[in-house]
Amino acid sequence: MEQQTALQEAEATFVLPTKDNEPGHYELLVLLPGGATEQEAATTFDEVKRIVQSFNGTITFEANLGRRSLGYTIAGSRSGSYVVVEFDILKNRVSELNEKLRIRKDVARFLIVTKRVKSAEELAEDERIAKKIESRRKAKMEADIDTMEKESSKAPAAKTRIAREEKRDHTTEAKPATPAKPKSMEEIDKEIEKLLSDDLGDDIKL
Repeated sequence: MEQQTALQEAEATFVLPTKDNEPGHYELLVLLPGGATEQEAATTFDEVKRIVQSFNGTITFEANLGRRSLGYTIAGSRSGSYVVVEFDILKNRVSELNEKLRIRKDVARFLIVTKRVKSAEELAEDERIAKKIESRRKAKMEADIDTMEKESSKAPAAKTRIAREEKRDHTTEAKPATPAKPKSMEEIDKEIEKLLSDDLGDDIKL
């Protein structure tokens, strides 16, 4: 009787694993609103990771993919910041995680998909790509800032050049006409003689 009771207790405490309570590997892609600043986006990213961990999820990979243009308006903007998280979690907790993310106003869109477990080499490659993307994003931002600073420094010089050109044009227009050089008496006599000779020639033809 005692052996049977012990066996019943063992059967009661042992639960066969099912598909729902087995761990699964997932990828979470999140679109953050375009109106969010970099600091706000970083804060939301940290909060998303904290939510995953609150459901006993183990994060295996994370990356900030940066700001991207959108094909249509989402949450009032044609751009947004993408972040991605890969994690291991019990399959029966995914629906709860989905609901938790759905009610957040600082998340414009998100998608959770089943992901194949990557090898260490693949994870290292993903991390390398993520760092490269982040490096390019920072380089582009610095280049844009340099361009803006150069354009700003050129503006005063351009204004000065335009002012000089306008002043030069004004000076050219206002320049007085050069007075005609007065003719000498000798030149006047020659012109009279020429006129008289022309008149005599006409009379002879007539």
